[in-house]
Amino acid sequence: LLATTMIGCSGLPTLSTQNKQPSMAEEKIANTVDINREIYGIGKAKISSAGPFVTEERAREQALNDLKGKINQKIDIYFQQQLSLVDSYSKRIYTNSLKDLRDYTANIAIGNVTEKASFVNNGVLYIIVTASLEDIFKQSKYTFVEYTGDLIKRLDTIKTNVNAMEYIAPIENVNVNSATSREEKSI
Repeated sequence: LLATTMIGCSGLPTLSTQNKQPSMAEEKIANTVDINREIYGIGKAKISSAGPFVTEERAREQALNDLKGKINQKIDIYFQQQLSLVDSYSKRIYTNSLKDLRDYTANIAIGNVTEKASFVNNGVLYIIVTASLEDIFKQSKYTFVEYTGDLIKRLDTIKTNVNAMEYIAPIENVNVNSATSREEKSI
């Protein structure tokens, strides 16, 4: 009986456990964000007695953090695409630096965001910010190419230094004890 009841309920809509954006936010996103060319972050803050300046800063910070997480995901995808062009031996050179390269790229990308909309709904201020997918791709590519160029320079310096090395014959060990003992015998 329980199995039949559970199977019978499978067509019911599932309840979301996440905070769903109000329809006004979804409408603003649909009207202001080109999802084929941009990714967005949304932040919200309850309007408080601290005033609009503090509320706006809280909502903007939340929107930027939301967007930065999405930017990081895109950068990871782009770096993986670029790494697919690298041989498996050389990939090891990049692997330890990918997080730092991603953070660097994301910090630059987050500096180029656009605030698309802000609105108040039920005493809550919402802010929507976007970043261009093309700009994120270009910055990811630039960072990857610059890092590769830096690696080439460092490896070339190592190669030059090793090529400049010359063989130096070892100096014969002078037996200090036998020389001093001969001097003592002659005295």
